[in-house]
Amino acid sequence: MGRSTAASDDIGYHYALDCFGNVFEGRDIRFKGENVHNYNTGVIGIVLLENLTTPDEGRDGVAVIRKLFDAMGFNDRPRVPEKQKQSLEAFIAILREFFYINTLGGHREFPDQLGEGKICPGNVGLALVKELRKLTGLRAP
Repeated sequence: MGRSTAASDDIGYHYALDCFGNVFEGRDIRFKGENVHNYNTGVIGIVLLENLTTPDEGRDGVAVIRKLFDAMGFNDRPRVPEKQKQSLEAFIAILREFFYINTLGGHREFPDQLGEGKICPGNVGLALVKELRKLTGLRAP
């Protein structure tokens, strides 16, 4: 027997992509995600399993330490692994075969996210989102 609602202990994203380009199923696509505050209806949530923030982003203790290491020259700038980028591009094309999709956005681009201090998907991740929008013709939220 199938469940009628999403479980409270599952992941709020429908899919996750690791840095090797592997796609993992999270929350069943038939159920509303819980990844974008107040904006989950009609949204397919995809999370990239990679830190794509730059050291100057964020205001927590981790960001302070990253800024310190960056100032000392110990921080490499994050980058999207090529396999992850290719997989994401192909996966978006596959999803578009089955769903009407007209919008592609990073978490912080959706309404009501900045007030919560959201920095994801990070500056590097947001550059990827913008690049994918150009490739796919999708619009910003």
